[in-house]
Amino acid sequence: MTQSIYTAEVSGQPTFAKSPDGQLDIALGHPVEMGGDGVSGTNPEQLFAAAYIACFSGTSMMVAKQKGLTLSGAPELTCTCALVKGDTGPGYIFDVGLTVSLPGLTEAEADEVVATADAICPISNTLRGQSRVAIRKG
Repeated sequence: MTQSIYTAEVSGQPTFAKSPDGQLDIALGHPVEMGGDGVSGTNPEQLFAAAYIACFSGTSMMVAKQKGLTLSGAPELTCTCALVKGDTGPGYIFDVGLTVSLPGLTEAEADEVVATADAICPISNTLRGQSRVAIRKG
């Protein structure tokens, strides 16, 4: 059995999401391409990209520290998250791209940190199908 280290909880409806601790309280919307007005709130693709940046940057800093490497500044990341029609069935998938800059590291050091971070980042592992999902009726 695996042990949970931290559990986040967010509740919401189609137009908002909120965490019980008040750290997240956000208006939600959808892009025009998905039938939304494009201005009413943050869309799922933006939230996913932001979550990946937060997760991967933290993981990268942890890995660099464990390897005794010092960054000369904060990691800089850009994430793209495109909603695309899946190749099979009626569903959709995310086509995700991540660009990572680790200032102060050599190219070889940065490559090693990124590869290690990718192997242990929970969102990277989720994208590789290594997470459990349970959907229940409420």
